[in-house]
Amino acid sequence: MKLHTTTAAGQNLVTGYGPGHVTVNGEEHRRNLLVSPTRIDDWPVAGFETLCVADFAAIAAACTP
Repeated sequence: MKLHTTTAAGQNLVTGYGPGHVTVNGEEHRRNLLVSPTRIDDWPVAGFETLCVADFAAIAAACTP
């Protein structure tokens, strides 16, 4: 069986996760983030129940190239 490493030059890849963290491009993060192919932004939302309209605007901005 051949195994291949996934690469995406110039794009963010979630390379791991666990309790309380996510790893993007090999770097561990322990806070809420918005991750798009080209950006990693802090996201101050504490949980689903605290989401508001402005939070969805942040998601839309992160998805805009």
